[in-house]
Parts: sequence; structure tokens; C-alpha cells
Amino acid sequence: MSEATRPYGAAGQSRSLRAGIACMSSKLPTQVLTRDESRPRFTIRSLAATDHDQFIALVEGSLEHLCPWIPALARGASPEEFFNAELERTRVEEPARLSCRRVGIVDGRIVGMFNVFNCSSGLTLSADISWWIARPFVQRGYATSGVRLLLRHAFADLPRGLGLHKVMAMIAPENVASLKLARALGFRRFTQEDHYVRIGETWKRHECWVADAFVPALAEIKPSRGIDRPSLRSECE
Repeated sequence: MSEATRPYGAAGQSRSLRAGIACMSSKLPTQVLTRDESRPRFTIRSLAATDHDQFIALVEGSLEHLCPWIPALARGASPEEFFNAELERTRVEEPARLSCRRVGIVDGRIVGMFNVFNCSSGLTLSADISWWIARPFVQRGYATSGVRLLLRHAFADLPRGLGLHKVMAMIAPENVASLKLARALGFRRFTQEDHYVRIGETWKRHECWVADAFVPALAEIKPSRGIDRPSLRSECE
């Protein structure tokens, strides 16, 4: 350190770096947030009737963003009709373990929705999965976090989870963000199950991506028997 930048005491004597920091520390804030503490807390929970106003306002503000990917909205359903349909499915299907519908919550605000549906209790123990994030909250990692939490619940054994073996996502080829998310979480492309999905008045080909509970790539998502990972635990468990 040069003489020009070295801290000095009252009598002009040079101080050690440690002493200089100690002198300044009394003037600094007493609490410094860690990285985890400073980030908004993300969780998922069941859709509720009390979400009505916030859910509808969120969808209304993101219609242009959501319509290309959500068949009901593309076919002309209003945000009110969309909410009522999702709430009714939650009320009827969830107790029967036919679906699991969750809203993503950040600091008390809904940011999107994550659904496992068409749950099969046959030999395959499979289901479909979908997700969406409202326009103001994209590219913040919420979609990845929500899908990860929902998959963890889907693969957990009964009665704690859904006890599924396989979850399939139908993704439009132009939906780059969702394709990137699926790859990142260990989904595999399954071309034999590609389907056409009606979006508005148009039938669009969708790629089938599969998350399999027995694939090693999903080791960080699947719940370990008898071991909890709090960082991946969701309120839906």
C-alpha cells in the first residue's frame, strides 16, 4: 500500500489494515444479509378460492404471453373462466389423487402455476405435467424451481406424494424456454409419444419429454428414502 492510500491515526502514525477496518466497522450497518436471506422465498401450494382476484389480475396482465401455450386461453376462455376451471379441478381431482395443481408463490404473490394431471394408477404410474409463469416473473428461475418441487412430490411414495414413475411434458418446439428447462431437469426426448395439441383453432405438434423416476439424471430431484432435502421440500408434501 502506498503512503498516499495508507490510513493514518491522529498523530500521523500508520495503522494496520486490520485496525483500519475495525475503525470503520462501527459506521457500517450491523446486519448484512447472506445471499440466501436476501433472495425472495419461493414455494408452491394448492390453488385456493381466496386466490381469485390475484390470479385473475395476473392472467389478465399476461394474456398475450400465455395464450400461445395454454389451450383454454387460446380457445377464448376468460381469466375468470380459466381460474374457475382450475379451482374446480383442484377441488375434485386432488382428493382422488388424479391431479396436483399448485401456484408458485414469491413473497405472498402468485407468479405462475405448476400442474401434474391425468395421473394413471395402472402399471405405468404416469402423469402429464405443465407449467406457466406470468410475464413479469419470467427468467428468474421460478419455473425451474416450481417444476423441480412438483416432480419431487410426484415421485415421492404414497401417501406422502403421488407415487409416480413417469411424468410427461408436451412442449411446442418453439417454446424454447420450456425445452431448456426440461433438459436442465433431466427430461428425455420421447419421439414416439409426440402429439398434436389444439391451441385456439390450430393443431400444433408438441414434443414429448419424459421425466423418469429411475433415470440417474434425476438424482437431485427424487426424494431419497428416509432422507429429506429441505432445500427441495415443498408445502404440497
